[in-house]
Amino acid sequence: MTNGWNARAGRCGILLATLALVACGGGGDDDGSPTAPRTRRVRFEIVGTHSGTINVITTTSLGDNATRTAASLPWVFDTVYGSDTRGVGMGGQTDPARRGRDGETANARIYVDGELVSQSGVQTASTSGVIVLPSQSHVFR
Repeated sequence: MTNGWNARAGRCGILLATLALVACGGGGDDDGSPTAPRTRRVRFEIVGTHSGTINVITTTSLGDNATRTAASLPWVFDTVYGSDTRGVGMGGQTDPARRGRDGETANARIYVDGELVSQSGVQTASTSGVIVLPSQSHVFR
């Protein structure tokens, strides 16, 4: 049991580090010139047949990570990011206390201003009912 826990903790650490990297703030174009303030509407979405609960990690507008609960699918979280946020990310994994069933599916997606910019692809639950949604990110242009 200890090895399984360490593997999960390692994956969670990698996910958190990835999400923190894409959320670092910035305030200009690559050439150093300032940009006008701009907000972006972001939708985090998970669709599929998974009947368990998924713990979802997303970046916040401050560049931190927040854990959200997808108690059922489809799941949607809409938010707005300011121009000081350089990117967003998400990932997730089945809550060990509320697993789904073998063969169920989930697909995580990120939309920016209504456009699909990233998706995990369909992930399938293991025989123990666990789905891992790989971390994904999008850097604003």
